[in-house]
Amino acid sequence: MMPVRASRAGFEIFRQEFEAAYLYGGLWVPVVHPFPTGRLARWHVVAEFLEEVLARGNVWFAPMEEIAAHVAKVTREGSYSPRRVAMPQYDGLVRPVSKFG
Repeated sequence: MMPVRASRAGFEIFRQEFEAAYLYGGLWVPVVHPFPTGRLARWHVVAEFLEEVLARGNVWFAPMEEIAAHVAKVTREGSYSPRRVAMPQYDGLVRPVSKFG
């Protein structure tokens, strides 16, 4: 059983993940379980965080379809060349794995 912790402590990992992505110009896609948002005090912390991030003025909040459309556009224009990986990366059939050997 998880110990009761302050709302800010529960959200700290999300803040740190965002800050690292922001520092290096990366993409941050949070996966938010009800734990950090399911109670009013916790949601208040999330709302404060979002307001702080938006106040920076150089952060883009977008649904995935908008991001995909942007990548497609800059790829077409030639200003971005995504790395393409052929999948799957194996030549033959993959043997099914059985927990019994």
